[in-house]
Formats: sequence, C-alpha cells, structure tokens
Amino acid sequence: LKPLIAAEPRQTLFCGRDGKLVAWCTAWALGDDVGLEIRGPAHLEEAAAAAMARRLQAALEPYLIMEEVTLTLPQTPYLTLQGEGDGLQGAADLFAFPGGIRQLLPAAEAARTQARLQAAGATQLSATELELRRIAAGVPDPAKEGPHPLELRLQAPLLAAISWTKGCYVGQEVISRLENYRKVARLLVGVRLAAPMPTGIPLSACRITDEGGALLGRLTSCCGRLGLGVVKRAAAVPRGVVVHADGWPPQPAQLEERPFFAGSMQPLL
Repeated sequence: LKPLIAAEPRQTLFCGRDGKLVAWCTAWALGDDVGLEIRGPAHLEEAAAAAMARRLQAALEPYLIMEEVTLTLPQTPYLTLQGEGDGLQGAADLFAFPGGIRQLLPAAEAARTQARLQAAGATQLSATELELRRIAAGVPDPAKEGPHPLELRLQAPLLAAISWTKGCYVGQEVISRLENYRKVARLLVGVRLAAPMPTGIPLSACRITDEGGALLGRLTSCCGRLGLGVVKRAAAVPRGVVVHADGWPPQPAQLEERPFFAGSMQPLL
C-alpha cells in the first residue's frame, strides 16, 4: 500500500463477504505508517469517530494472518484540513490538488495550520456551507446516501478505489458480479428542486416520483434547492421528477449529474 500513496492519498474501500460497504477510507502516508481516514458524517463527535475506527479494526484483524501488519488506533485525535482556492497551494506540508489543499493532521497541528491559513486570509466555512458544497459536488455521505454506496454508484471515482487485478479479497465475488452483470439496482443522482426545502422537513419520508406518480426512489440529502437522491437505475438520467415530503406540497425537480459522478476528486470531500 505504501508505494501507492507515496505521491498522493488514495481512496480505498473495505467490504464484507456480502459485498456491502464496511468503510470508505482515504489512505495517507504518515511517516513510516499508513493512516486510514474513515469517511463519515461531517462534524462527527470524537466518541462516534472512535467507534467507527474500532469497528473497522475488528473487521480487518481476522484477516491479518501472515502479513507483517499491526492495526492501532491513534493515541491523539486527527483532523482533516481541507480548503479551496489556488492561493492555498503554497501552504507548507499540505497535499495540493488543482484548486485547493487537503491533509490529515494531528488535531493540535491542524488547529495551528488553520490559524495560520486564516491569518493569511482564508475563511472558515460553516457546517451549512460545507454541506451545500458536498451536495453540489455529488459526494455521498455514508450516513445519508448509504448504507451501501457500492450498490448505489459502482463507478468512478469509487470504481477507481477497487482493484480488479490483485486477486482474492473479502467480497470480491459479489462486487465482480455487480460490475460484470450490471446488477447495481440503484444509483445516486443530483436533485435540483424548484423551490428551497424548508428546514425541519424529515428526509426519511421524502419520496421521488415521476411526473405520473410512479415511485422512483428517495431524497437522501438536501440543502436549499440542491439535493442528492437514490433512484432506480433506469430512472437515473437527467429528467423531470416530483419530490414529495411530509408537511410540504409536492415540488417539481430535475435529476442531474454532479462532478463526483464523472470521476472528479477535486470537489470538497
């Protein structure tokens, strides 16, 4: 793994025997070690983040039989520092991608680096602004668009996180069947509403139908007029739909593509 991530962090997926996602991670080179940053909801509490790490550790340890690998949880918390803007690319010791920076750092170091960037003119985004950018980019949140992103969008860039040549691994047969026989039943889509969704609307009850009322799927994330949804594969094309929510009149909407669906790793992740 280390030679693969020497130049830049890489996306990697861990799944169970049924092919369902256990964890979606970014692998970072951290000195002599490899750090696995687990994808989770934004602004996750430290205790919940530690619980996610312990679950991944428990899932991987039974398969460490002959490899010289030790899985440990960090003794100090880590944070991901990410920013947009070409002016940030000169920041020391931060991985730069076109249009921004991203780096996994110990929490204390991340705080110092953030303060230095803000002193140089960078602005911290609010949780709402960050959520809006995530949705606009089309990046799935495992807590909302899951629980099984492999079944939702088995294509770039998540497709690039899957090896088709390295031999057997847990869940390989299921994943190969999904890809080779086009068995993915649902896909992630962008949703653009005609009007902003009021705050307090429960997304768990938001349905997406065609203009004739036939159920296509559900709305999973929404911020203002922009949303993400999970719909039947045949319906996952740019088209007019209707979004139904409790306590809100049916709203016309459009399904649309997003940068992440096309393989772009540049948007805020």
